[in-house]
Amino acid sequence: MSRLLLLSNSTLPGTPFLSWPATFVREFLGDERGNLLFIPFAAVTFSYDEYAKSVREAVARWGYEIESVHNSGNCRQAVNDAAAVVIGGGNTFALLNQLYRQIQLLLLYRNRSNQNQLLHLLQSIHQEST
Repeated sequence: MSRLLLLSNSTLPGTPFLSWPATFVREFLGDERGNLLFIPFAAVTFSYDEYAKSVREAVARWGYEIESVHNSGNCRQAVNDAAAVVIGGGNTFALLNQLYRQIQLLLLYRNRSNQNQLLHLLQSIHQEST
């Protein structure tokens, strides 16, 4: 069975990015420290690099390391090697469009998910309402 953690937002007013769900995320990920993969494709008002940096800094505070799929040399391999996938929120159309374009990552993600090989952490960010 796949495990899924859904977050409705990543920031509460007056708090740092991803601070409020820290306990839930750490509990969800447990001891999984390697091969965490971030998918930033829903970002439309800032760059993938900026988004990945924010996520990388947040999860580092919890003792995790994460790679952004857009920086990987081989997107398909990155998804295949991931123990957990963190999908950033924002513009859902932009997210799905890029998942389809990036070597059919959506199909690969679905296949790995159906085989119960991934943990999923999905987040929404309130700054992006486009």
